[in-house]
Amino acid sequence: ASNQMNILELNGLTLLESIYIPDNKITTLALNTNTSLKKLWAYNNDLMSLNLKNGKNAIIEIMDIEKNFNLTCIQVDQVEAANHKQGNYANWKISESGFYAQNCENLATSKK
Repeated sequence: ASNQMNILELNGLTLLESIYIPDNKITTLALNTNTSLKKLWAYNNDLMSLNLKNGKNAIIEIMDIEKNFNLTCIQVDQVEAANHKQGNYANWKISESGFYAQNCENLATSKK
């Protein structure tokens, strides 16, 4: 069940292993300091920014961020492995418009 949150601050919660926040209105998730994260369910939100680049993507077993139609760029540790769905990235679910990059901010500014 959703509670229609639009802001969620998780910075510095290094022991956080699971996040279950589907069906809300969250626009930004910065999980680059959450180095114990293993499971993320954030489907059907309004995500426009997601940073998972924390040096520990290899331990993320489940990631479902489908139905975030405004989210195109997702920051990760290993872009090529993620884009080819190799290793644990094979279990990650993203919307069709999404792709992985090392730095989404550079892409946004270069497209302006």
